[in-house]
Amino acid sequence: MRLFVAIPLPDALLAPLTTDQPPLARIRWVPRDRVHLTLKFAGEVGNDRIDALVDALRDACRDAESPSIGCAGAGFFGQRGRPRVVWAGVQPHPALLAVEQAVDIACAQIGIRRDGADYHPHITVARLAAGPAGAHRQKSASNRAVRAGDAELIETVRRAVEWVASRDLPPAFIADRCVLYRSDLRPAGPVYTELASFGFG
Repeated sequence: MRLFVAIPLPDALLAPLTTDQPPLARIRWVPRDRVHLTLKFAGEVGNDRIDALVDALRDACRDAESPSIGCAGAGFFGQRGRPRVVWAGVQPHPALLAVEQAVDIACAQIGIRRDGADYHPHITVARLAAGPAGAHRQKSASNRAVRAGDAELIETVRRAVEWVASRDLPPAFIADRCVLYRSDLRPAGPVYTELASFGFG
């Protein structure tokens, strides 16, 4: 099954990030029940490894300090011409970075590949829908139209980032747990199911 580990967020933080979003072309705002702070995407994990993973995560979190979660800034991931997600930034509190490392190591204990890149904590609030079919194949024949489309997309992403940055977000909170979720991909979007919860400290 497809698994990930994340810190659930309080309603006080979810509400301003998931209500009154402006309608923007190609911007798909993430519904409230899918917004969280990801610590580790584990990918496909066989049923025979789930119990060992739960045990490893429980041990790792038991020894971890409860991290402070506070938002700071907004931005997007992806190249300028092909942005993928819009996010609200999360302050890299030392305890949060330590929790991410502990979770990564716990997953590695059952054979899940460790993350090679540095952890940049963020909350994904929107995803970019794919452009019109064949847009890239037509680039050589219609460079001017493609450039105009790219400019429009960049402006749309800029407006989405500005909206996230303008939200009145609550002060930092102390997270008391993280959760192992199963992700089931559906035509209407993924469905997340809590499999186990792990308290800090």
